[in-house]
Amino acid sequence: MTGNDVWKQRAGDVTSVMLDRFYDKKHGGFFFTEAGAPDMIVRQKTASDSPLPSGNAVAAMVLMELGMHPQAQATLSLYAEQMREYGEGMSSLVQAALLSVQKFGAWDTASVAPRSEARASVEKRAADVVSVSVEWHTPRQLWVWLDIAEHFHLNAHDAAAAGIDLVATRLTIADAPEGTELDYPPAPARRFAFAEQPLRVYEGRVKIVVNFPDGGSLPLPLQLNLTYQACSDHACLAPVTTHLQLESR
Repeated sequence: MTGNDVWKQRAGDVTSVMLDRFYDKKHGGFFFTEAGAPDMIVRQKTASDSPLPSGNAVAAMVLMELGMHPQAQATLSLYAEQMREYGEGMSSLVQAALLSVQKFGAWDTASVAPRSEARASVEKRAADVVSVSVEWHTPRQLWVWLDIAEHFHLNAHDAAAAGIDLVATRLTIADAPEGTELDYPPAPARRFAFAEQPLRVYEGRVKIVVNFPDGGSLPLPLQLNLTYQACSDHACLAPVTTHLQLESR
């Protein structure tokens, strides 16, 4: 900020439009598109950095500069859990949180945006893009189906091989018998503007096969945990972990 009142006023005017068109008054944070934008399956909120800092991080910093700390806090609080789990891909938002603490002191994120409500909002948007179902193919083989909405993709299970901080699609099974094997499908390579090399991603309908070892009984119910991040060509939703419990075969 230059301290010039004219520019501060103009910045305030632009920020007012930003708040009116993109701010989520219920949960905090800013959507990537306006409410009336056509052909949108889901209104995304971007928190991860690409070649540019995430929009929510920049918005939070601007709000703090203009003295609108409550809205900045609500935005930072919405992503507090994601920053703790995936901070390496959200460095701009982490920087915004640090600036907030330095300027205004620490605060309880739950008092600004209750964790249960904020988390439910994040998971609801992810569920609108990716639906998960399971099918016993044989008594010892389980199929986990991911149906990904058009215009979205998930990073492949081996996304880390690209050398970029990406949230890989990963399935884990609590208390799985020793010898349980997961077979992820091959992922085609696609080019994106933010990456120098092609990235392997899942699109459309994807099947993950779980092979349990022969012999002995399975420890039912089974707890399946699926972590993924849904992205379009332009932005990503926050990473989520979906939990499924299988009571019987």
